[in-house]
Amino acid sequence: MIEFVVWFLSNFLAAIGIISFYISLFEEKAKINKKIVILFVLNIVVCTFIRFFELSLLNIFSFFIFYPVIFYLLSPKKFKFILYYTIFIWIYGAVFDFLTMLIISYLYLAIDINMRNYLFKIVPTIVSLFFFILSSRISFIKKFTNNIVNLLANINNTDLFVITFFAFVFISGVAITLNIDSLSISILVFVLIFIVILVFLLLVHCKYLEYESKIFTKTLQVNNNFYTNIDDEYSIFKHNLIAKLLSVKSVSNKNARLLIDDLVNDFNSNMDYRNIILDLPYGLDGVINHKLCNYSNILNIKISNNFTKDIFDVLTPKRYNVLVEKLSLMLDNAIESALDSVEKILIVNLMEDNDSIKIEIKNTFDGKKVDVDEIGKIHYSTKGKKRGLGLYFILRNNEVLVNVKFVNSYFVGEAIAKFNQKIKSSSY
Repeated sequence: MIEFVVWFLSNFLAAIGIISFYISLFEEKAKINKKIVILFVLNIVVCTFIRFFELSLLNIFSFFIFYPVIFYLLSPKKFKFILYYTIFIWIYGAVFDFLTMLIISYLYLAIDINMRNYLFKIVPTIVSLFFFILSSRISFIKKFTNNIVNLLANINNTDLFVITFFAFVFISGVAITLNIDSLSISILVFVLIFIVILVFLLLVHCKYLEYESKIFTKTLQVNNNFYTNIDDEYSIFKHNLIAKLLSVKSVSNKNARLLIDDLVNDFNSNMDYRNIILDLPYGLDGVINHKLCNYSNILNIKISNNFTKDIFDVLTPKRYNVLVEKLSLMLDNAIESALDSVEKILIVNLMEDNDSIKIEIKNTFDGKKVDVDEIGKIHYSTKGKKRGLGLYFILRNNEVLVNVKFVNSYFVGEAIAKFNQKIKSSSY
């Protein structure tokens, strides 16, 4: 009974040191709640049983099962960051244990100490706790850990699975080597085969998704180029046609000249629209032009662009794809709503913050047809029953955030897409 209590106290102190070190890595305060307390106690109890019954192989697995969940509940972050912080803290713990063993060995040689005394088993934990608390006060260690984690976070999911797999194999190999005498070979083989098959399937799945995403992005780029080239060809055609009409006008009668003037004015009326789309960023110019060009003579279209980056450098393929999908749906809705209004105004503003691109679409609308409280609900639409799925989709999918609101006589939709981790000033 005394031995169990000693191991419980030892694991309690170890957990305190590990969690305090994790909290010290960030400026923000940790949020303690009932779930964290329950997991904390459960972790200590499980670790106590593992050490009491000398099942040291399970000690590593329990660490990587409990602590990532506790870390996430203390300070929610992406899976990558939680995993890397857990691995680094485990490495620090291994180093501290090694230093502790050196100190204990020196004391054992210098002083006559009964190493079998149960109470003495808690001393290594106290020394390790001291190392964790000391490290949590050293800014260099915290800065080094955060910088390395942020650097590793740029690795894509497929590479992450590979790294995790090799790390797991390495840790498992060390644990198995230390406990080879007490393990069954048949069970080991079964576990390793299961792990290899599972990781292989995950890698194949990730590679397939990565390949599919790249193909989809390439298709969008090709379509964007197609829309842009079509617009260029259309402009050349209009220019040549107007030149020919003007030459015909010089030899025409009065009535024919009036018809030609009317036709030329109609062609020239959308030249302002062409001028305002010239500075749109590549990757969005073709999409916006394709949606709006047919309405340049009907709607009063205004476009402003304050986005200066290459969109394919700052957005992941998946996020770019979702942004294009949402932008297309938002423009469709804005066009239809503006056509029903009296003023017929549609405004597109492209902006950028430190960590995101924001596309704002404003349009006039027929206020009589819109129920503000129903906006975004499934199947609600001013176009009839069983419609409204487009707006419902763009509000639900959080890969690109969308906000909708009413400002004066305008319906305003905002699509916000966060930049890649690589170009963020701070990733955590």
